[in-house]
Parts: sequence; C-alpha cells; structure tokens
Amino acid sequence: MIKPIKFNNKLKRKNKKYYQCNYKNEKDIKLKEKYMYVYSVDGIYTRKTYMSDYIVYETINDIKENEIDGNKIIRNKNLPIQLQKSLNYKFYNDIYFIGRYAQWYHGIKLNEIIKRVKKLCVN
Repeated sequence: MIKPIKFNNKLKRKNKKYYQCNYKNEKDIKLKEKYMYVYSVDGIYTRKTYMSDYIVYETINDIKENEIDGNKIIRNKNLPIQLQKSLNYKFYNDIYFIGRYAQWYHGIKLNEIIKRVKKLCVN
C-alpha cells in the first residue's frame, strides 16, 4: 500500500491575485504580437500574460485602481497558490518527482532537471 505524503503544515502559501483586463494600452496591443509573457520585478505586477482578447496580470499585492497600465480591469481572482517555502521533494514510495512543480521547488534550473533525468535513466 502506498503511504500518502504528509506535508505537516510545511506548505505555506499566500494568495496570488489575477486581474483580467481588456486591451486599451497601445503598447500592449503591439507587444501581444511578439510576446506571450512579460515579467516585471519593479512594477505593480509580477507577470502579464497576453491572451487573444485580454491580458492577465499576476501579483501578490492588491490593486485598488480600476485599471493596470491603462488597461481596464474586467474581473479578478485570488488563489492561495503562491508558495512561500520550497519543499524539494525528490523521491517517495518508488516515485521520482522531477521538475519545478512536481518537486515543489522553484529554485531548480532546467539543466539540473536534465542532468537528473539522465542519471535516473542510467540507473
């Protein structure tokens, strides 16, 4: 029988906020032709995703205004999915966890994942 993983309250999360906005800003209308994502380290959002008809802004902060970068907020959603502490699970009950989301580890790099997969394939 496989034992379930017990997190023992190690999995600390905080809300991540998503804001769906329409396209009003000319800069974003042009950028959506070249990019899918834009990341920001000093703005009010951490990432914006260009969809065909709207933009999704991600942030951990509340936005009090009714627009972001000149784009009107249509709706928003708060989800408790922002990990505050990585756990770095690698193996449990003959199951290997490989990759950022499987391991619950945001510090892992693609080259480390590839190296680990090659090592596991040899064994």
